[in-house]
Amino acid sequence: MKMRAISIRTTISLLMALMLTMLILVVSITVNAFLTNAVTGIMVRSTTEVITQINNNAETYIDGITGIAAYARNLARDTSALNAEAITERLKAIVSSRNDIVRIDAFDLEGNPLLTTAPSITPASRDELWFSRAVKGEGDFFFTGPRLQTLPSGQTGLVITFSQLISYGDMNRATSSAVLSIDLNFNSIRELSEDANLAASGYIYFISNDGEIIYHPNQREIDNGEFQEDLEGVADHVYGTYISQFAGHERLTVIQTVNQTRWRIVGVAMMDEIMDDLGSFQTALLFISAVMIIISIIATTIISKH
Repeated sequence: MKMRAISIRTTISLLMALMLTMLILVVSITVNAFLTNAVTGIMVRSTTEVITQINNNAETYIDGITGIAAYARNLARDTSALNAEAITERLKAIVSSRNDIVRIDAFDLEGNPLLTTAPSITPASRDELWFSRAVKGEGDFFFTGPRLQTLPSGQTGLVITFSQLISYGDMNRATSSAVLSIDLNFNSIRELSEDANLAASGYIYFISNDGEIIYHPNQREIDNGEFQEDLEGVADHVYGTYISQFAGHERLTVIQTVNQTRWRIVGVAMMDEIMDDLGSFQTALLFISAVMIIISIIATTIISKH
């Protein structure tokens, strides 16, 4: 009977140890899952807030550019009040007052120059995307680029081109269609997002509504084939937030649309960096769980012997 009592007591102790172990594991797994979801949720919200702020900055910037375009369009519509030289001088005053505008030009539909704020101008090719989009756009405006253009310094640099079909009037009050172009310094787009903080390796880039990259902080590496971007994943999701695997990294991606241009702002944060601080907690939680399991086993063993 005594041996039977000890056997039952031992069995009960082992069951208690097993139950305590399972309880500790369940609690640990639940706490870990809860914290992982909480950290991910916090990062999604903070990244979304950053993208929203950049979106607001972009819309404000675009409003300014379209306002300048409207001013130039109104001047060009009626050259009976101002000749081409007077219009050019007014536009030059705008260009000289802003660091982001490289030049303002106007061309007829054959690509022949009508006016420019630059020291010189060459005919535009009707096959160039910024020109053909404006001609086919029937008054809608477009942003195209980046593309190479001669900067005021005389050097060649990247620009983003605003283009729009406008009406150009001559001295006899006859009007004809023309293409207005405003070349924006590539750095002006970069400055919209340069202060954004998406962890150590996170970044933000802009793409057009047809999926072409407008600005990317790794543009040079992309051009050299040293860096790839997950444009297919962005095309599949269009808008919102998703987590995916790309180039060996788990990435959090947040996408928003700039209303006027239909550009999309894409923010990318690396999940391993997001979870970096959580890793220390997970290690501590694992250690505490292991200690608690060992203590429970020792405690039940002692109880079973008495």
